[in-house]
Amino acid sequence: MNIKPVLTFKTSMGSQYWLDEKGRSQRLKSFHPGHGVENQGLQEPYDHIFFVNNSDADYLDLATNHRGNWRMIFRKGKIAIITIGSDNKLSIISGPFDFSYKPKLGLAPIEIKELEYKESVQGYFVKDSFHIGNEIVKLKYLNQ
Repeated sequence: MNIKPVLTFKTSMGSQYWLDEKGRSQRLKSFHPGHGVENQGLQEPYDHIFFVNNSDADYLDLATNHRGNWRMIFRKGKIAIITIGSDNKLSIISGPFDFSYKPKLGLAPIEIKELEYKESVQGYFVKDSFHIGNEIVKLKYLNQ
């Protein structure tokens, strides 16, 4: 493990996550039917993690599975999937949805490698890879 965890949670598909004091996460990906055995096991840490309602996570996941020029953005306390037109106008594909910085039963995690602030939209774009997880079903704070 590459982080020093302060809490852990498990999702409905069996993956185990650990979070440290800095808000970084690391995941042990379980076997998922339909996903095969590729990429199972301990994943590299992510620098950021946010939490959304599980149903909102499904909408975000669906929107990010389409090809096209979309971006995930965190702006004004919301998360959304958007496109940016040639006139620099933002168009929402999915969302905006509320998010939390803290895990809670029933929410789903979104892990992000890197965020980049864009003054022009007054928000943070996902600059590097991300992972949308499944509903949190168990949560435990660890002793220090």
